Amino acid sequence: MEYVENETFYHINRKVAWNNNQDLRIGETYQIGKEKNPFIVFYDIANFYVENTVDSYHRVLLEYLKMNREIVLEEVRRESFPYLPSRYNCLWLLPNNFQAIEFWCKELEHPGKLLKLNVKGNIHSVNQKHLTTGLFNLKQLREMAINYWEGTKHGDNPAEEEILFTGEITVEAEYTFEEIKELM
Repeated sequence: MEYVENETFYHINRKVAWNNNQDLRIGETYQIGKEKNPFIVFYDIANFYVENTVDSYHRVLLEYLKMNREIVLEEVRRESFPYLPSRYNCLWLLPNNFQAIEFWCKELEHPGKLLKLNVKGNIHSVNQKHLTTGLFNLKQLREMAINYWEGTKHGDNPAEEEILFTGEITVEAEYTFEEIKELM
């Protein structure tokens, strides 16, 4: 974990039904880390209704696997890494690096807005490759979680790292992917 102050990062603010952070405004300052983030709140309130179709069962199974993964990640963080930002209340940041921005815009499929942020607080870089969603037993999930929280490298692409953040953000600008491509 590292403390940063007055540094520039980016955040992809997606327009999805469960995201209640859609109204982050330019010039405004926000505290991150005191409340659950929209990604985790989704699992608190989700209605896992299953229609009698293969697609519906697949969608619900995938969400259950993600929810299980998040529970194990938080369990391991609390037990072994309590000083690191929690995925339950963090904001995910991107470095001031076009390669990372491009990777995550493609990975998230529906990028929404790119917010340029000035941040002050704690960051922790981890590799998202340890977040594989699959049918793993609890021992395997815990081992992946330990590697995740330790920041263990998984491949050679630094763009695949995600940065967990808690602290204070000020929104400086808002861009589309095309606009940021021209700026960088």
